[in-house]
Amino acid sequence: MAQKPVLVDYGALRVRRSATERLMGHAGHRPIALAFAAVFLLAMVLLPVPAGLIGLVEQVNPPGYDMLEGGTETIVDSVNFHKHPEAFNALAQAGGVSTQREGLDSSNDIARLGMIMLGILVVAALLWGTEALPIAGTVALVAVLMLAFGILSPNELAKAFMNDAVFFILGILAVAVGVSKSGLDKRIGLLLLSRIKSTGAFAFIFFPVLAVCSAFLSAHALVALLVPVMLGVYKATCIA
Repeated sequence: MAQKPVLVDYGALRVRRSATERLMGHAGHRPIALAFAAVFLLAMVLLPVPAGLIGLVEQVNPPGYDMLEGGTETIVDSVNFHKHPEAFNALAQAGGVSTQREGLDSSNDIARLGMIMLGILVVAALLWGTEALPIAGTVALVAVLMLAFGILSPNELAKAFMNDAVFFILGILAVAVGVSKSGLDKRIGLLLLSRIKSTGAFAFIFFPVLAVCSAFLSAHALVALLVPVMLGVYKATCIA
């Protein structure tokens, strides 16, 4: 009499991982990178502002900055002109200095914002580079941090996300996904490999064509469209 197969449910089994592996995590969740990002940003918030940075924001017509708008001469004036236009204009009409009146940000406050913005920039680069969070999660975190620390107002933040470049990149990435899903990337890869037999010839012909295309197409569009094609070439080469 034949025995019936025994079905075993392995769903309740768990893989035991070491503390180091748990800290390193995986793509989309890396606790050690998140902890480092939090510590670095907290340091930018709590550490004393360097005197050199305060001197920079108070410097008249600093090199590399355009101080022609609204009669501004320093970074302090420029920031207050954008954040508190009514108070700044009232003070300018009175002939005062922007750091001498309540309602306007002081030099220390503006230098602190610069430190915090530097911290947010480093945190964003770290999270994107290590994939500690999903890309969309990092974008949302950066937006929340800039809004929470008063670097951008809600209207300015909305304008930044409604930029034409954002929708352009979104559309190009959607086209790239369509190229990959439809198999067009593999078709183009096989077509290229059927005409060109050696890797050297492929590089000699393809790279100049790529350089010419980059003169007419945006870098984002070119990369988004060519990455699936090059992956198709790579897969076709591996199969061959």
